[in-house]
Amino acid sequence: MLTEQQYELAAKFADDERAVALEALRKRMQDDAPGSPDGACQNCGEDIGQARLAAKPGAARCIDCQVIHEKKQQQRARY
Repeated sequence: MLTEQQYELAAKFADDERAVALEALRKRMQDDAPGSPDGACQNCGEDIGQARLAAKPGAARCIDCQVIHEKKQQQRARY
């Protein structure tokens, strides 16, 4: 049986974990969001480029930043 203090501590811990998970989800959704309406890369702010936007209309990153992003994801997947 949990004491009231243990219950409150467990509830606070659960709330903290929920907040961290929500922030991670918001970040992930923001990272997966389509590019900005003006065609600027969400990483460096440079123009994404007409050829890339024609090939992938929802591109959020220029090709250079996308390559870096994918390499980082591959590295994270290894660990």
